[in-house]
Amino acid sequence: MILTEGLWSRLPLEIIDRVLSFLPVPVLCRFRCVCRRWNVLISKPSFHDLCDLNGRKETYLFVTRYLIYSDWCYVDPTFIRTMCFLDLDARRWYSIKADEHRGLYDDLEDDVPPVVYDTRIVAMDDGLVCDLIRKYDTLTVLVVSDPIAQMSNHLPALSCPADEALPIIVMAVDSVARTYRVFFVNNRARADTRIFVYESATNKWRGLRNAPERLGVSAALSAVYFREALYMIFQTDAWNKYVVLSYNMQEDMWREISVRFPDKPSNPQLVVRDNRLFLLVWSFIRSRERGSSSSFEVNEVLVDWNASKRVLQITSAHLQSYFDEEPVDIAYGIPCVDSNGLCSSIILVSNVSGKVITYNAVNGAVDVLPAHPLGEASLLMEEVDFDGLPVYETYAGKHMNLSVRDVLSQGLFT
Repeated sequence: MILTEGLWSRLPLEIIDRVLSFLPVPVLCRFRCVCRRWNVLISKPSFHDLCDLNGRKETYLFVTRYLIYSDWCYVDPTFIRTMCFLDLDARRWYSIKADEHRGLYDDLEDDVPPVVYDTRIVAMDDGLVCDLIRKYDTLTVLVVSDPIAQMSNHLPALSCPADEALPIIVMAVDSVARTYRVFFVNNRARADTRIFVYESATNKWRGLRNAPERLGVSAALSAVYFREALYMIFQTDAWNKYVVLSYNMQEDMWREISVRFPDKPSNPQLVVRDNRLFLLVWSFIRSRERGSSSSFEVNEVLVDWNASKRVLQITSAHLQSYFDEEPVDIAYGIPCVDSNGLCSSIILVSNVSGKVITYNAVNGAVDVLPAHPLGEASLLMEEVDFDGLPVYETYAGKHMNLSVRDVLSQGLFT
């Protein structure tokens, strides 16, 4: 029997609740526009509980473009005003007009147009987005928003010295407790406190213990939240040497993780996939016989055994042919684990163009995924005079799930 509009309107809300709760989040977003009744239904906490129970736990790839001009780094406002994410299984991009409800420039200065402000960093987790906004380095604001629930929250001001070095922002959402944390890693090496955490349960910031001085760490390069701990890659005082550390908040304790880095590593990055921790890193080799060469490595960090192992390696020459780009650089990678628990393929995002490909290490197959719907258009290029200086583009990626649960409703929101 075909369900006509009349039959749908006569169905009890409990049945509609249950039917819709099995749908993925992007479909639910489209259903908001069906009628006011469905829009109200999808916003109910009881419906969110059903989605947690019945919903499909699907993940999506978010890609963000950064523009680098002189010593400034911006998130391209095109990517702020429209958020796009890729359904890797369906090979389809979805878009959300984010500028109207993310509240990025609310409560800043009414007499200053939004173009004066710039979003420096975007961090994401479990459907929440954290934007770090600066106005000429005199005002720093952190805004957490939920594009699905259409809510936003301006975090309390963080008392820490301003610095030209961009911090690292890490989001960590507890969907069960309906709380979230924002970690702010200050890259001022001599700061009294390097790491701060905002906890939505208290609506307050607090400083965390610095890494042990004996390790001689300097700039933080990458950070993720994994198994209730913060994992970070630091540069050390030794040239071209890195160290991976974990910080347990409950124990207030730092721990050094034994990780194998190549002889000449570059641009290391931590990534979490399927409750496993991976290290992505470039390796450079120079020899008199073969000259210089480079390769991109994927290593799994075996936290329980305090060890690591290499699971994938792709030469720079092969990556150039896969992306059809030269030079080639990787902005983000998503290791794919098969049914046997092996990492046999990877999804890669180009740092040059934002192009997304999948590479199968077993058979060497390469698949180019659909291009980002925003293309190469940049609103910042039209709105700001760069004095004729070159502007460079880089990209960042984040692989995460989406949730209809309005975590922000537990605290302050707009």
